[in-house]
Amino acid sequence: MTHFLRIADAIEDREPQLKVWVKQVREAAYDTADALDMYMLRLRYHHSTGFCQFVRKVSFFIMTLKARHQIASEVKGIKSRIINISEGHQRYSDIYGKIEQGSSSTHSDITWQPLPRVHVSNVGRDDGFKAYYRIHDLWREMIIAKSREQSVVTIASERGRAWPEKLRRLSVHHNLEDIQQSSCFTRLRSLLVFSATDSLSLLSKVASLGKGARLLTVLDLRGAKLDIFPNEIVKLFNLTYLSLRATNVNMIPKSIGKLKKLETLDLKQTNVTELPDEILKLKHLRHLLLYRYNDARCYFPFHSTIGFKAPARIGSLLYLQKLCGIEANHGNDSGIVLREVGKLTQLRRLLITMLQKEYGTMLCSSLEKLNNLRSLCVAAMEDEIIDLDSLSSPPQLLQRLYLRGRLEKIPHWIPSLHNLKSLHLKWSKLKDVDPLQSLHDLPNLLHLVLRTAYEGDGLFFKAGGFQKLKYLWLISLVGLKWVEVESSSMPLLEKLYLQDCKLMMELPSGVEHLANLKLLDLSDMSETLISSLSRDLKGGDYWKIAHIPSVWVGDSKSGEWSGRII
Repeated sequence: MTHFLRIADAIEDREPQLKVWVKQVREAAYDTADALDMYMLRLRYHHSTGFCQFVRKVSFFIMTLKARHQIASEVKGIKSRIINISEGHQRYSDIYGKIEQGSSSTHSDITWQPLPRVHVSNVGRDDGFKAYYRIHDLWREMIIAKSREQSVVTIASERGRAWPEKLRRLSVHHNLEDIQQSSCFTRLRSLLVFSATDSLSLLSKVASLGKGARLLTVLDLRGAKLDIFPNEIVKLFNLTYLSLRATNVNMIPKSIGKLKKLETLDLKQTNVTELPDEILKLKHLRHLLLYRYNDARCYFPFHSTIGFKAPARIGSLLYLQKLCGIEANHGNDSGIVLREVGKLTQLRRLLITMLQKEYGTMLCSSLEKLNNLRSLCVAAMEDEIIDLDSLSSPPQLLQRLYLRGRLEKIPHWIPSLHNLKSLHLKWSKLKDVDPLQSLHDLPNLLHLVLRTAYEGDGLFFKAGGFQKLKYLWLISLVGLKWVEVESSSMPLLEKLYLQDCKLMMELPSGVEHLANLKLLDLSDMSETLISSLSRDLKGGDYWKIAHIPSVWVGDSKSGEWSGRII
């Protein structure tokens, strides 16, 4: 059905006669999904044995007779509509060609043109990983029009526009003045509230629908004006996705355990610091996001990420794929929590904060079991050393690695991470070891950040190294005086950030070899270096950067960035 709708969507705009028929198919598909969900919600019985269970089974059957009759009637009506739709399929197939179900190919005299691709550009990230996007206004209007036509989503801020009778997805922006009759909510599946000032009133209205509200599976209240966890949420038993991101909620009640079907719990940027043990009842949980960033106008402080205290038996959530981020300093429970992490073999993303050196070996033992891990962030307590050298078999699928804390040396296993694309070393404070020596042969590294990571006086990028690197940050390397780039090193580098390395008095030697460089950022650098780049200075270094389209010079003396392009 989904495959067919994709094909039909591609041609219905060019063939107006198909629009009514495709709309009928889509509505039948939606109603079928509603009937299935209602059956699972109201009639599904968990089988077991014994006399007591037999009595319960009989009672359950009697109590659900009305619901069975209602659902049976709906299914009968859907079957009748599908028969009529099938007749329409034959009629339109004769005109437009037969659509083969379950196949990506079609037999038709019509030329099937694919829909145009939407061009999107990444916003706010330079590491090759897409977080969110900017889209052209024209494409945005087309997408909204298409979604409105197909009743994909209803936007509450569109004044004067009538809502569909069977409202499935509702998006509320800023205020609730345009909320219409609550009868529209009986089939609501997704509710997204963006910075609304009165989210609780809407939530109460939805929750008050009783059985109708139980079909709600997605509830996104990010940015809402909430100080406490709304009790109405735990009445929505069918929820699979819950987001309270960027609210002022500071505690999660024990009743969270009622949301048995929950798969995603997003509490990022809230004031919650601990979860109740009842969270362990959510056996289907896949994504648990609970951490926040400290405010930082300029360079992030050491403790820029604050995690949460996890339940001691966190390892019982066997389906977890994202766990961000647990604090490791739980006193006597620290070792237990880190050992439990090793049971979460489905993990793809893991964030651990406040790690102490004495628990490094235990963490390594757990990491060796996480073969599906793609992203790992480990942050130590201040002045503690990150000791991960006992890791003998690192996760080979690892793509992103973030280490924040002192290192005695680069962990020996990092050069073996052939899938690694992004590496962040922060506050490593390496003294006698050039970190580049063990990193230059990483075959797929795109993004390298060294922030307060090295206290030596020079960095050497040797010929042939970092063949795929595109983005390089050298930040707050307080002892750094020189950087040398040999020819054929970093041939694909596009952006180079040299920030707050005040002992550097001249540009990196060999920067002129970086032919693909599009941006050079020289923020908070020495005045001597900046003055050497003047176009009018005879014998200056401007010629070394003349090929770079954008060279930025700035500072953060007032707590905010300011500068200019030269």
